[in-house]
Amino acid sequence: MDELRHIDWNLIPALDALLQERNVSRAARRLSISQSAASGALARLRRHFGDDLLDRQGNGYVLTPLAQLLVGPAREAVGGVQDLMGSAGSFDAHATTREFVVVASEYGQTLFGAALIRRLRTAAPHARLAFRGMSSTGTEGDWFSKVDGWIGPRDVMPDKPSSGLFSDRWVCIVDRDNTAVGEELPLSSAYAHTWVLPTVSKHRDLPWRKRLLDHGIDLNIAVTTESFGAVPYLVAGTESVGLVQAALLDRLGAAAAGVRMLECPWIMPPLAFTLWWHENREHDLAHAWFRQQVADCMSDAAAPDPGSG
Repeated sequence: MDELRHIDWNLIPALDALLQERNVSRAARRLSISQSAASGALARLRRHFGDDLLDRQGNGYVLTPLAQLLVGPAREAVGGVQDLMGSAGSFDAHATTREFVVVASEYGQTLFGAALIRRLRTAAPHARLAFRGMSSTGTEGDWFSKVDGWIGPRDVMPDKPSSGLFSDRWVCIVDRDNTAVGEELPLSSAYAHTWVLPTVSKHRDLPWRKRLLDHGIDLNIAVTTESFGAVPYLVAGTESVGLVQAALLDRLGAAAAGVRMLECPWIMPPLAFTLWWHENREHDLAHAWFRQQVADCMSDAAAPDPGSG
């Protein structure tokens, strides 16, 4: 206990912010302190651990081996303090300066991002929101414990807590002036066309891939892209057929993108998305409030009925 009296407890959130951001300026903004104060905190942490923690590499910084080992404990320590101090109190959304970090694909950011920003600006005007892309993450590793949530498919992490539900469906698209395709796309003619298809990353496959294989369907895939929103624009002006989510197409506007929508010639399972979070956020009052905001955004998004034509 005597050792605890000599600890500067303000350095714990500073350590967490520096390890998460790997940048003094961003850590300062996250902590709502000046850059010089963040630099001073880094200097004291370096003296305490006898390690640089952040090493310069090119135009940025990388974590030293020791710093990499400290990432998890620092995040857990901050989360534990938040749980401890919030367990007997209440969360004041209007006063909070917390940054909420959400991992989401371009699809998730496009559908829910603006609505979530509006909610935060109204109810928590001093809070910050950071979206992280999915290309550098998977469903394994310690990244999940460092963020406030991941908007992803409902069936990916059944052992993790989640809330909110948003349903969507796959549809096909062609150029609006494509005369080779009528109002319907028969399965028998699907093989005759080149296709533009979305993918996510090397970490995870999309459900349409398995569905096509299950039906013995081998399409002539000419283009793949990790940008869901780019699919309509890659199809427009070509003779290709694309596959895209109905809600995303509705948000982008089929006419504006220069395409028209068709039902898929094979049965596709509905898409279902939810907000997943790590157990270390379970009793965090601020997080409980935030995940309710995300769930409400999902409910308000009003995706097309998966059974509608």
